[in-house]
Amino acid sequence: MTTLERGLPLLLLVLAPVSVLAVLALGLGGTALLAAGVVAVLVAVVRRPVAGLVALLVFLPLQQVLLSALLANGAPLGAVRQLGGLKELLVLGLVLAAARAARGRPRLDLLDGLALAYLALVTAYLLLPVVAPGLLFDVPFQPRLLSWRTNVLFVVAFLACRRLGLTGQELRRVVRVVLALAALLAGCALLEFAAPEVWSRFLVDVLQVPEFQAQVFEVKATTDDALSRGAVGDVDVVRSGSLLLSALTLGFALVPALGLALERLTAARLQAGALALTVVTALGVATTLTRSALIAAVVTAYASLRYGVLRGRPGRLRLGLVLLVALVLVLPVAGTTAAGQRLAGTFSGDASTTDHLESLEAGVDGLVASPLGRGLGTAPGVGDRFDVTGRLTAENAYLQVGTELGVVAMLLFAALLGVAVVRLRRAALGGGPGAGTASGLAAAGLGLAVGGMFLHVWLDFTTAVTFWALAGAALGARPPAEPGDRQDAGDRAHPAPGPGGVA
Repeated sequence: MTTLERGLPLLLLVLAPVSVLAVLALGLGGTALLAAGVVAVLVAVVRRPVAGLVALLVFLPLQQVLLSALLANGAPLGAVRQLGGLKELLVLGLVLAAARAARGRPRLDLLDGLALAYLALVTAYLLLPVVAPGLLFDVPFQPRLLSWRTNVLFVVAFLACRRLGLTGQELRRVVRVVLALAALLAGCALLEFAAPEVWSRFLVDVLQVPEFQAQVFEVKATTDDALSRGAVGDVDVVRSGSLLLSALTLGFALVPALGLALERLTAARLQAGALALTVVTALGVATTLTRSALIAAVVTAYASLRYGVLRGRPGRLRLGLVLLVALVLVLPVAGTTAAGQRLAGTFSGDASTTDHLESLEAGVDGLVASPLGRGLGTAPGVGDRFDVTGRLTAENAYLQVGTELGVVAMLLFAALLGVAVVRLRRAALGGGPGAGTASGLAAAGLGLAVGGMFLHVWLDFTTAVTFWALAGAALGARPPAEPGDRQDAGDRAHPAPGPGGVA
């Protein structure tokens, strides 16, 4: 009996009350149609987990614009709302596919233990107020549930993808999709930066994004301008949000792709596509004018060069020259660019920097005052949307976990991220079918870990799920099962990591 078969009764027990609520909300006909769609998606992902993972990684960055387009072209609001849950359904399908692939009790290691402990603690914060009202905080269930989803979805995706056992060829296929999406996001960011009014009209008139946000997220549409705007000194500037519609999330969402593109530059032969993608992605990060994302990109570039040297990659000197040329070209004009002036403002104490420091201080004070946290739903985003009492913006990904879920959860999350980056580095140096991907993600992981000290990096599904799902797939990659599934030339001489991803 497989793990999936043993866990099926429990799964049905969990889904039973959800089905009852769906019948009450949608009626019998609507529920039957929804159930048929859910079953079809789950069966498809279990049978074709690689396609399911690709669908998840494609849907995440395009979710808002796709659903906006559907709503603008006459799709029923209820159907559009239901489609918003596709990412959770795809992750559930990957969990079932991983259970099927495991075919027995999987071996657990430190990384698994940290992830499961974190999941258990966050879930306790969701359920304990239901079991014992008043025991933990007085936050309504809906914002608590949405915040729980934000905090755990990427960890569940990580655990599932780690157990899928993708081959090197399958992993490279997934990575190519991620890089293509990054090129699309960065290209749209450059278009938005160069022609902001054209991009705004596209979002407002064609996709009707403000109307979508007003109806689906139930936030008042106060403007017909869908651009992210900011100020550099006394000058108003456009901060590219591309298809993610947010400059604060776009920069971080491009960092994993930047790490993977830089890793490709260390190959034996120069790939023009990898060089072009690296340039476009880096420029995409710059057009967001998000300082912490720029810092994350710089850390990623340094770490990529470092790992290229440690792995003895044939193109490591080329990568060093590319980064040196970029530095020589950028430094003389950095002070005249909006991004450079934003970075300079960090050290000159501009108003934005002062606000960040005050938020950081408030986060520390909040953690000291409430070491058990303020409860799910008090973080930025969900807390602001539902006007939750006690919400706090700490401008720090680690303090955000602490102020919401307490010191223990904060330490668990920090340890999980740290161990994941170390394991990725070990997999990169150890060789195997996932070594190249692991190297790029280890560099990106360091960049995101540093960027998380200044902003709430992991609240965005595109950044969090993409990075952690790819990390799990890279750590769990297995040797080729067929002669046609070749490893990278630089990885053939090294042993592959085991099922848990430990070399």
